[in-house]
Amino acid sequence: MGSTKDDQIVYAPRAEPVDLVAELQKGGFIEKGAIE
Repeated sequence: MGSTKDDQIVYAPRAEPVDLVAELQKGGFIEKGAIE
């Protein structure tokens, strides 16, 4: 099985959920309050 390395790419870069949400909000990809 060589899919483990590929799966990790989906979760990279590793960042705090709040920071990730903030980045998406600034980018306009999600609305505020969409994720609690």
